[in-house]
Amino acid sequence: EMCIRDSHKNNLTLKSPLDLSKNGDYYLTFWHRIWMDPMINLAVEVSIDSGTNWECIKRYDNSGNSVYPVYEVLDLKSYAGQSQVLIRFQLDWTSEWYYNIKWYIDDVKLYRVIDVAAGDIDNSKVIDLADAIPALQVVVGMEPTAAVYEEADVNGDGKIGLPEVIYILQKVAGFR
Repeated sequence: EMCIRDSHKNNLTLKSPLDLSKNGDYYLTFWHRIWMDPMINLAVEVSIDSGTNWECIKRYDNSGNSVYPVYEVLDLKSYAGQSQVLIRFQLDWTSEWYYNIKWYIDDVKLYRVIDVAAGDIDNSKVIDLADAIPALQVVVGMEPTAAVYEEADVNGDGKIGLPEVIYILQKVAGFR
């Protein structure tokens, strides 16, 4: 179901599509403040087909009027795996004349959350020798033969290196 009926529309579409093709859960966050009359509809919409079709992910009505900015978190998990995701902020008024509306939107951000255990370099949910191989390849400067998740870092330096290889081998050997 489309969120906005045919009527008068204005929208703000993000300039570049978002790439949600990597593993993880995605969230769109922004600060906003709304003031509108009852004849106005506001929505955040998503398109995965270059803007031909739009799906409403959040609708606002005048009960959401706010004096102070509100922090919004919208779940984009259902679009994970898509590489060309457009987001737009849509306003629609059903009257022939323009009603009072103010929708301030600021600090729009995309977050990717992945659940990777320390040492699970390939994010297979198991720490085994298959994790040690790409980690060793990274250490010696080779191109890894498998996916490498830097989030599997074990010492907090944000990199895959020798500490991760040692950790993986200790886990596999049963020392950890």
